[in-house]
Amino acid sequence: MLIGLSIMVVTFVFERLFTLNKAKGKGSLIKFLNAVKKEIVQGNIDAAIGVCDSQHGSGANILRAGLERYKILKLEKQQLSRKEVMEEVHHSIEDSMMLGKCLCWKRISLRCRQLPQSPRWLACSGQPSA
Repeated sequence: MLIGLSIMVVTFVFERLFTLNKAKGKGSLIKFLNAVKKEIVQGNIDAAIGVCDSQHGSGANILRAGLERYKILKLEKQQLSRKEVMEEVHHSIEDSMMLGKCLCWKRISLRCRQLPQSPRWLACSGQPSA
């Protein structure tokens, strides 16, 4: 039994390391954020989205969702205040982060039996929580 538990722990550790390494993306996070900031300051939202596409990480996907929402709001040319635009972008980023959390929680194989009772599972599945 001890050998079985040891194998499970080692498998869990390697799975987490693999998942976190994949979520980091391709390049340096600092260089990525500086490149995105540079494009945003210059007003090149499409170029900033392109930088996010080239990073391929969870943070890049979350930032991309916010940039896309900002781009859509600017294209619609609605009479929104700066505060309303920021709230819309913030909600878009929060939704994207929640999706990332849900996918991460669903990948954890050791908690599979506990998921139906978990409030996180209810939030991810779209079912109303109690």
